[in-house]
This record gives sequence, C-alpha cells and structure tokens, in this order.
Amino acid sequence: MFYPQIDPQKIAVTYLASSIGTYDSMKVALPFKKFLVFVGNRDGYKNFMPMLEAMLISFQNHESIGLICVGGGAFKENEQAFLQKENLSERIIQKNLSDSELKWIYSNAVALIFPSEYEGFGIPVIEAFECGCPVILPHLSSFPEIGGDAGLFYEKSQLNRINFYVDQLLSNDEYKKDVIEKCIRQAANFSWEKMTIETLQVYKSITSV
Repeated sequence: MFYPQIDPQKIAVTYLASSIGTYDSMKVALPFKKFLVFVGNRDGYKNFMPMLEAMLISFQNHESIGLICVGGGAFKENEQAFLQKENLSERIIQKNLSDSELKWIYSNAVALIFPSEYEGFGIPVIEAFECGCPVILPHLSSFPEIGGDAGLFYEKSQLNRINFYVDQLLSNDEYKKDVIEKCIRQAANFSWEKMTIETLQVYKSITSV
C-alpha cells in the first residue's frame, strides 16, 4: 500500500537483514560448473522472461555457463517452450532448495540476476551480498538504497546491460574481486541487531512525545 499524503518527517526507516549466514553450506549437484542464479517468483513484474530474452547473447558467448532458478515452482509451459526453442533446457534449470543449499549457491554463483521491477526491500540481494555474490539488478525501486556501490545496476530499458556484467565477471578476475569486496562491505550495513535497536528507538521516540 502507498500513502503519499504522509509527511516524510513522520517516517522512520529500519532496514531488514539476512539470516543466510547462520546456516551451514550444503553443496548442490548441478549439470554445470559455472552458473548464474535467479531467486523466487518469475511472474509479471519479476521480469524473468524479458531477462532470458536479453541474456541469449550471454548463453551464446559463454557456452559453459548455466542458470539455476531457485523456488518459484516448476517452469510453466511458455517457459519450457522458450527453453526448448533456444536449446537451453539443459542449461537453465529450476530447483527448490533449503537455506543451506541456497547459501552454497550464492557462495559459488557468478552472480545473482534480480531483474524485478519493484520490491519493498529485496532480501535476496542482501543474502547474496553476505555470501560474496555479485548482484545484477535494475536501478529502480528500493535497489539503489540497499545496493549502494555494490550493486551492478542497469537502467530499466537496458536489460542487455546484464550481458556486459556477466562477461566482465567471467573474464576479468580483478573486476570480480573488487565487486565481491564491495558486496561484503555492503552486507555489513544490514543486521537484525541493528534493525532491533533502531526499531526500539522509534518506539521510544513515539512514547516520549
């Protein structure tokens, strides 16, 4: 819900965090060694199909790379038809994973691709950062705020920019190292302890009025 009529001075923001670091990492058997990851629902504003269409060039240029879609249910008929048409059925797969398995995926992925056009927060982004996983995402919604200088941003109309980031992460070790370092630093800005303290401060400020 949106309440644009509320005075911004009356709004206090406390950020959520990630719990992925509390889990043990559990390896996932995959048919490819290098892979990208997509997490969650794939419908509508999540922009999954437009992302796939834009990324065909990456799958053509890097024949050894795969994409694992975590959660979101089995591929729908239109998704299966697209993968078969583009000969990608063996390289783009869907799995339901435990938190321990997801941690391993984040920790070993080339990048999280998160093309959603709107999120209230975007916990997968922070989860990926915490695991040292680069995140490619649009420069809109809450993403610039939580991504900081660690996010690999593209404009909404420039989905093809994803291919540039994928290519850089696969071919430039120094670039990848720098991005990962930024991800870990950015993740440190979010914790449940910090959220608790800041939320308590808000409650105290209200009751003292």
